[in-house]
This record gives sequence, C-alpha cells and structure tokens, in this order.
Amino acid sequence: MPAVAEESGAIVVTAPRTVPLKAERSPYTGAVVATTTLTIPVLFNDLDLTQPRDQARLLTRVDQVAISACRQLDRMFPLDPDPQCVARAAATGQDAARERIAAAAR
Repeated sequence: MPAVAEESGAIVVTAPRTVPLKAERSPYTGAVVATTTLTIPVLFNDLDLTQPRDQARLLTRVDQVAISACRQLDRMFPLDPDPQCVARAAATGQDAARERIAAAAR
C-alpha cells in the first residue's frame, strides 16, 4: 500500500506485516495469513521544503517513523519478524516526501 501525501502537512508511513492466522483448515488448503498495517503520520508543517536542509530533515523523519512503526509491529508480533519491514515502510514514505519536495520546488 503506498503512502498517501495528505494536504494537512503530513505524510503517512505504512508498515505492513503478514502474520499467520490460527484457523482450522483442511490439510489440503494450506495456511491462512493476514496482513496487518500500522500507519503513522509524519508532520512537516514546520519545514520549508524549498530548503535542502529541511528536505533532508523530512526524509530523516520518514526513516525514523518507519523504524518506530516496524519496532511496534515486532512487539505486537514477536514470532513473525520481517527483516524488510523498515525498508518497505521507509520507501513508501520517501516516495510521498519526494512528491512534496518536488511540489514545493514548483
């Protein structure tokens, strides 16, 4: 799920986690899984996105929120770690951040 750039001055970072469900199934159907996502907004109203320093700050904020979201998912689902969680969550947030940065440059 891609991050959504909100008009309110926030970017949403989404961290996905696929976890097995405990459900009785026929041995012929295989395991049942569900994807849980955690979304956290990254605020940037205090930044001037025309300035390189503030652009870097926004990207750093996105990375930090991705780390935080994935740590929270690790606490929620300790038996189902996802080593790629931070990279995927940060990538979606960074895409939205770069769109905002490009829009500010226009």
